[in-house]
Amino acid sequence: TGKPIMYKNEAVFVRKQGYFPVELLITLENGKEIKLFWKEKENWKRFIFNDPSPIKHAVIDPHYKVPLDRYFLDNSKVCNPSRSGIKRLSLKIGFFFQNLLGFLVL
Repeated sequence: TGKPIMYKNEAVFVRKQGYFPVELLITLENGKEIKLFWKEKENWKRFIFNDPSPIKHAVIDPHYKVPLDRYFLDNSKVCNPSRSGIKRLSLKIGFFFQNLLGFLVL
């Protein structure tokens, strides 16, 4: 029995504007969740760690606790996204309505 394969995982989180202490969530392919808290005022934060499972997706503010965040669609990144048609369509519709509501608020 050899050693299990270890993945060198890297997740980079970026703040486009403003500063809020925020929760971060990294989910691995095996279902393991890594919860972090980003309280520093940096514009970006890099996490590098080794694990037997690769990263599945990473999310900033997974529970939508920052009320001033108007664009939730850019809070996460999936490593191997599903390309099914209905999901793409629903994301486009959601993006349209999010922008429409943002325009109406102005």
